[in-house]
Amino acid sequence: MCVPRTFWCKRTPQGVVVFMLSVSDRARVARSTYRPLLFPTPAALTLGPMLRSITLVGLLSVAMAANAQWSAFCTGNTNGFVVDFALHQDTLFATGLFTQVCNGSGPSVVKWNGTAWQNVGGGLPDGGHALREINGVLHLARYEFQNAPNNVMRWNNGFWSALGAPVTCSYFDGASAHPSIYDVIAYNGEVVACGEFDAAGGDGSILGIMRWTGSAWAPLGTGLTGALPPYAIRYPHAMTIWNGDLIVVGNFSHAGGVLCNGIARWDGAQWHAIGAGFNGPVYGAAVYQGALYAGGAFTDSGGVPMDRMARWNGTAWETPGFGFPGASGQFVHSLVEVDGALYIAGGFQTVDLGGTAQACGSIVRWNGTNLHLMDGGTNGEVEAIIGWNGGVLIGGEFTQAGGVAAASLAVWSGGVGIAETAHGPALHVYPNPGNGPFTVHGPADATLPLTVVDALGRTTERTLLHNGRATFGAQLAPSSYLLRAPGTAVRFVVVE
Repeated sequence: MCVPRTFWCKRTPQGVVVFMLSVSDRARVARSTYRPLLFPTPAALTLGPMLRSITLVGLLSVAMAANAQWSAFCTGNTNGFVVDFALHQDTLFATGLFTQVCNGSGPSVVKWNGTAWQNVGGGLPDGGHALREINGVLHLARYEFQNAPNNVMRWNNGFWSALGAPVTCSYFDGASAHPSIYDVIAYNGEVVACGEFDAAGGDGSILGIMRWTGSAWAPLGTGLTGALPPYAIRYPHAMTIWNGDLIVVGNFSHAGGVLCNGIARWDGAQWHAIGAGFNGPVYGAAVYQGALYAGGAFTDSGGVPMDRMARWNGTAWETPGFGFPGASGQFVHSLVEVDGALYIAGGFQTVDLGGTAQACGSIVRWNGTNLHLMDGGTNGEVEAIIGWNGGVLIGGEFTQAGGVAAASLAVWSGGVGIAETAHGPALHVYPNPGNGPFTVHGPADATLPLTVVDALGRTTERTLLHNGRATFGAQLAPSSYLLRAPGTAVRFVVVE
């Protein structure tokens, strides 16, 4: 996502959701993945008759259906778009285009204190696009919607500071030059940032991407140039690491003078194309099960049709077995692995599975073989994804997830790499909820290793199920946990 918008959301009698840009933002649509949409609402998840209320002390308090996969993360109103999450010093941070998130205020960046969102150092103007912890310091890639300098920002010891000299942008996007920074990553011991800029600290050799030497920003070769139709604006959008090399994706045609079409590889010394690239912008990339995946707004690679999703097979880009067809407004924005599954999100309402089109709601889950539609997803767009509380927390701009009301933030608890009831032996935890110690019962003759995993995915305790029984959890803090054994897991809640 590249520019903000003011919108109105309306459910019509025909069951569609309409998003409309404000007049002031329509001029920027040509370079944005953030565009007006008219699309069918995904089918809502039918909830069971029995509801339960679960309080996760110190984390969240939500009401959910006994068999619901989705739940609201928090209550209240979010007046914009949540773009990215990061964990920093065991605290969840969120950034995007907002001044309010549920029951907390921004602007642009907030942190979760266990019960509410809090302001972070007074917030930042214009909005944030990416958060990344590097060497123990939280870095933020920030939008800039004025013709003014912009900086990579750092949150350290309770205050915001700029990293090095600011970037500037001299090229024209139909309104004015906007030096937005879209991503920041650690590579070869340095901080690397990319975005819509063509100078840093007055150095005009820095084109769209730069590295921090420890004292100044420096170019990576001759940088990134050109753009892909129909957009005339260059904007490198996201980065990842693959086999020790830096991968950068976005809207650009050349890297270091090499034709690459939206995706390029930097080996530490020079730029390389990765196959034919694509015929449209690439917004996200990820390495999953050793393979490089890319998603965006493209429909072709080297003459091979590809609906917004691609996988590199070693010699060429190929479809991974599914894609997202439809109107030009649809796009893939984010690809994030959580607990062995690849979550793919953006703004799309249809997925093609081997020639069969199915409705979906801007997020799906891929395990390398099968695609899960996640109970219809959301009724809007999704961009932020992070593992949370044994499930997955998503953010974007939506009012429902799986038919459950949600203020642009929702938690998927329908399973990640391992389900709560899988193919292994059944486990039963008592009391649940409780305040410890807990007893777990399994098959009478079973001896199994047990692992307790907290909401941040950390192992907090190990024990052994012996003759089908074990006691654990005497010192656990209030929260939600998973008790895992080979092939199975069960969720339990610690209360005060």
